[in-house]
Amino acid sequence: MNDFHRFVSDCHMLDLRYEGYPYISRNQREGGGIHERLDRGFANDHWLRIYPEAQVVYQGNKIKRLEKDLKTELQKEEQYWKLKSRVEWLQEGDKNTKFFHSKTVSRRRINRLHGLEDQGGIWYGEEYDIKRIVESYFQDLFTSANPVGIDEILECVHAIVSFQDNISLSKPILANEVVAAVKQLNPSKSSGLD
Repeated sequence: MNDFHRFVSDCHMLDLRYEGYPYISRNQREGGGIHERLDRGFANDHWLRIYPEAQVVYQGNKIKRLEKDLKTELQKEEQYWKLKSRVEWLQEGDKNTKFFHSKTVSRRRINRLHGLEDQGGIWYGEEYDIKRIVESYFQDLFTSANPVGIDEILECVHAIVSFQDNISLSKPILANEVVAAVKQLNPSKSSGLD
């Protein structure tokens, strides 16, 4: 430290005025720790004549607070965009922004069915052919001309729907039940083809 003081003296440097809390904690011990003045500014006489109002302003606590605030805001923004990507589109009012357009295009690209292969191994890409292959697949899957051993299979299936539930489910659907169900739907979404 003596060498530093000698250097400052030999160069005719002057300590600049200081504003703010002059000490910085060197460690984070309970009870305050050790405090030192680390931020200093020096200038020679010529420089001080040019800049007579020069001073050192310590804003360590302000900087720490701003960094903390920035981190909080960045986390909020990240959460915002995370939610925004799953948002109920019409509720937010962002119907045609670049962000939502790119999300829509991306999802459309991922979900697009380009074609199907039929049972004979032939690839079809036309919408009509794809529908025909899907219908044929599920008709074959859920229909059988001669089911064999169906009773043995049904013995292994445990009844989950009680007798009372079955009676309730078999009742005709009333108009007020339909109205109540429709009112529970999200107003910004449309139901599918089913």
